[in-house]
Amino acid sequence: MKMLGILLLFLVNQLEQSSLLSEASEVTEVAPSEEMAIPYIDPHAYYLGPGDKLLLVLKGKMNFLYTLYVNPNGFCILKFGSIHGTYSGYSWIDTVFVLGKSLYEVSQEIAHRVSRALPGVDVSVFLHRVRNIRVYVIGDVKHPGEYILTPLHRVSDAVNRATPRENASKANIKVLRKTSPNQEIKVDLLRYEETGDPNYNPFLKEGDVIIVPQAERWVKLWGEICTPRTYGAVTAPGQPSVKTMICELLPGDRISDILEREGGVTPWADLENAYILRGGHKINVDLRRIILYRDTAADMKLEHGDIIVIPSIPRKVCVIGEVKNPGSFDYITGSRAEYYIGLAGGFTPRADRGKIRVKRRNGEVLKYRPDLEVEPGDIIEVPRVLLKFWEDYVYLTATVIGMTATYFWIQEKFGQR
Repeated sequence: MKMLGILLLFLVNQLEQSSLLSEASEVTEVAPSEEMAIPYIDPHAYYLGPGDKLLLVLKGKMNFLYTLYVNPNGFCILKFGSIHGTYSGYSWIDTVFVLGKSLYEVSQEIAHRVSRALPGVDVSVFLHRVRNIRVYVIGDVKHPGEYILTPLHRVSDAVNRATPRENASKANIKVLRKTSPNQEIKVDLLRYEETGDPNYNPFLKEGDVIIVPQAERWVKLWGEICTPRTYGAVTAPGQPSVKTMICELLPGDRISDILEREGGVTPWADLENAYILRGGHKINVDLRRIILYRDTAADMKLEHGDIIVIPSIPRKVCVIGEVKNPGSFDYITGSRAEYYIGLAGGFTPRADRGKIRVKRRNGEVLKYRPDLEVEPGDIIEVPRVLLKFWEDYVYLTATVIGMTATYFWIQEKFGQR
C-alpha cells in the first residue's frame, strides 16, 4: 500500500508538471513574424528609415553576404572581420547615415565606401525587408484608429482597412503629414481608379493621419448592378437580394460616368425600362442607347440625391389561352416557342393555331412560328377558334332557329293585342 501511495503521488506530480509546461508553452508561444513579400520598387522612390533591412553582397576577390539594419538613429553599420581569401585577417567598421535617403543613394554610397576599402570587390545592395510604420485613419469609417502598415502601402490600403461607411467620400480624402512645416495632401481615389495615376494615391509615411470625410454629393444605384464594391455597398431595406450602392457624385457626372465607375450592369439588367427617381418624380432612361450606342442625348446629367433604378429582365415566359396548362415558365436561353407550348401541355382542340401571337416586353407583336426564338418576358397568346366542328354549326343553327321561333311566337301572342 505504501508503494502504491508513492506511485500515485509520483503520477500526480508528473501530471501537474506536464500541465504547467503546457500552460507555459501556451503563454510563451509567439506567432511567427509575417514578412511582407516585396514587389519590385523604384530605388529612386523608396526612402529608408529605422527598421528597414538591407542585404549587402560582395563578389570578386572575396565573396561575402552581410545583413545591414537601419537603427533607430538612422544609421547602417558596416562591419567586416574574420574575412577569408585575399583580405584574410582584414577588419573594417564604418557607419552610413541613411535616414530619409533613397535606396539608390544609399546603395551608391555604400558601394563607394566598400570599394575604396576593399579594391577589386563588386558591391551590390538590395532591400531585404521593409520596415513597419504607424498611420492613423479617422473620419467617416467604421474602424477608426491606428494601423501598422509599410511604406509600400498606399493611402487606399489604409482606408480600406478602416472600412469606409456607405456615404464616405473617395474624392476628397486628406492626409496630414509630419513635415516641417506640416503638409496637407489631397487624395482622390476616384481619379486614381480611373487614371491609375499614383499621384492621386500616394505612398504612406510614418505618422500620416488620413481623414475620410462624408461625400458632399451622391446618388444611389439600385437593382442590377455588376458586383458592387465593398466601398459603399449596402443592402436595400427589406430586399436582401437587391443590390444598392451609394456613389459619390462629381461635378458634371452623367449616368454613363457612374455606371462605368461602379462596374456597370449585370447581363440581366432591363436596359429599356430603367428610370431615375428625382424629387418624387420618375424619369424614364434608355440605358440601351446610353451603354450600347453612346447616345449623349440620352445620357442625362445627374443631381444630388438621384436614385438610378435598374430593374431585372423578367426571367419568365407566359403562355395563355387555348393550351392545356397555361401559366408562367422559366426562361431558358435559346429556347424556341414550341418548347414553351410543350411546357404548357400543348394546344387544346379549340386552339386557333393560325392566329397565335407572341408579345414582346417593348410592345412588339410577332406572328407565332414553332422555331421563333423567345425572349424573357414574352407572352404567347393562343386564341380560341370560333367555329371548328360540325357540332358547332348545328348548335349555332339550332340557336338561331330557336331565337327566330321565339320571336315569332311573341309577335303572334302579344302582337294581336
